[in-house]
Amino acid sequence: MAQKYISKKCHQCMAYMKLEDDKCQSCGAKVGPVNDFGIGKKHTNYWSYISAVIAIAGCGYYIWWAFFTP
Repeated sequence: MAQKYISKKCHQCMAYMKLEDDKCQSCGAKVGPVNDFGIGKKHTNYWSYISAVIAIAGCGYYIWWAFFTP
């Protein structure tokens, strides 16, 4: 299959870059493979999801401990 694009755009600053690049030269954002619109896909930050789940669980535990324990 032939390549559809010869360059891609950063998802944050819209700067053009090579298809092989995985980091934007302008803003320093990590950029994934190109999507159907010629823009590099944004990498998923799993640490933020993990920390949010831990914070919600901690808040739930605190509410249980503060209001529902004798």
